[in-house]
Amino acid sequence: MRQLIVFLVLGIILVGLFQLSRLAQNWHYVVPSEPGKVIYAESFDDSGADWALYESNTGNSAQVNAGVLRLFIGTQQAVFWSESTPYFSDFDFNVEAQPVESSVDSPVESVYGVLFRQRDISNFYAFFISTDGYYKVIRVLDNVEHTISNWHISESIQMGNSVVNQIRVIGVDDTFQFFVNGDVIELCIPDDPANESTPLETGECMDGSWQTTFVDDSLPVGHLAVALQSDPLPEMTVEFDNVVVYGPEPISTTD
Repeated sequence: MRQLIVFLVLGIILVGLFQLSRLAQNWHYVVPSEPGKVIYAESFDDSGADWALYESNTGNSAQVNAGVLRLFIGTQQAVFWSESTPYFSDFDFNVEAQPVESSVDSPVESVYGVLFRQRDISNFYAFFISTDGYYKVIRVLDNVEHTISNWHISESIQMGNSVVNQIRVIGVDDTFQFFVNGDVIELCIPDDPANESTPLETGECMDGSWQTTFVDDSLPVGHLAVALQSDPLPEMTVEFDNVVVYGPEPISTTD
């Protein structure tokens, strides 16, 4: 009887250790933040060891070269990114981005930007700008993409290739704010979170309202990343540099 009890206890311990090991796979050290303090920085003057660097069989590549992180997207029509190793919860993410070439003369389809709270390939937020001056915010949750704020033009975005745009995203708890070249970017947020609103060229936000913040608690922590999107035209290169992440100040939600 005593041996049976011992075997049962050992079995329970082993099952507990197995479950604990599975949970531990999802545990990550989250970089602590203090408002106004630099909590992470990368100039890419060295190897860029904190960032995902690779070349894929589709032609996509992320490589550190001449002091920048250069992303090239080939024939694959998708979002392509390089993420940082650390996990962040609250952040004030700043990066310089410069599109340097494209396979076509028209810059309309050259789209680049940043990912944040990126957990894996199926869960992240993204803030994109285009070389013809438009911007968009999306969320991908369990591999389902939802448009938070659809394409709308902004005078804050420098258009074309060989220009540098300073992209900034602040995340505090479940609230996010977006900037390009120091200017706050307004979002066309739908009245019904399950739907999509439509920014009009007249300046109206159909089925929604213009807001300077976006609130969503789907993804509390994750990587920061830089990204390209090729849709539908392939082959573009963007250089990213001078990543600085500060501990964020509180975000004002008063519009």
